[in-house]
Amino acid sequence: MKKSNKLLWAIIKSEGYRYEDVGELLGRSVGYIGDRFRGHGSFTINEAYRILHWLDLPEADIYKYFPPQAAANESIVESLDLCGKAAC
Repeated sequence: MKKSNKLLWAIIKSEGYRYEDVGELLGRSVGYIGDRFRGHGSFTINEAYRILHWLDLPEADIYKYFPPQAAANESIVESLDLCGKAAC
């Protein structure tokens, strides 16, 4: 299942940056960056912190911008039906 970096990408776009800018920051190709934002693979922890610092975002909120697999895909809960009909 894919991870989602939608919040992070929204912030990057609002600052006027593009995949090329993130790639330059990290020394990575545009394809690599695009894959990460489309949920194909994950940023390394060092890349995640570098992006947070670049955008002046708090390190303590890393989980918001680079969510763990389970949190990124709410359909896991639905597919396992852990909550039943009631909200968790």
